[in-house]
Amino acid sequence: MPVEDLIRSDRGPKGEDLSMKRFLLLCLLVLIAIGLRAELLIELDIETPIIRSDSFLNELPRKMNPGEPAVALKPVRILLPQGHLFQTAEITFGQEYRLSNIMIEHSQQPHVLSATNVSWVEAEQSIYRSNIPYPQKDLEILGVERKMGHDILVLNVYPYKYNPVARELIWSSLVSIRINTSFDERKA
Repeated sequence: MPVEDLIRSDRGPKGEDLSMKRFLLLCLLVLIAIGLRAELLIELDIETPIIRSDSFLNELPRKMNPGEPAVALKPVRILLPQGHLFQTAEITFGQEYRLSNIMIEHSQQPHVLSATNVSWVEAEQSIYRSNIPYPQKDLEILGVERKMGHDILVLNVYPYKYNPVARELIWSSLVSIRINTSFDERKA
């Protein structure tokens, strides 16, 4: 059989079916390409806020920038697949809930308890006079930590938003975080 006929044919020199081999080779290449990228989907249940005396009672850390509203946040740590590097993170919120007639106190400058000269920080007026929910960002990527040979992505999620002009607290009961990674042979 001439070489030109073998190239155009779906049969090899011994008569075997080459279309199946091509299909299997294509499938193998697709699986390798998929294995080099990973997408993680993390869903978080967000607890209903409990507000008393102008502050959160929930046992969550708060955003504590002096002069800014002390809004609760959700710290998140995600174990990355072995040999993968973090690329991007996207966040989506579920159903939105609102609490009206709420006042969230602003944070103060930290100080030593034994200090006698403690200064009071005033509320940041650019935030408290704004009709824009605070904080404006939904997600803060703090970095990737390495512990015992494993990479851990560290994030702060801001599911609670405070609108000081409307005196309204907005939050979602469900938050989805989509993490995209890529395979790095040097880390594997």
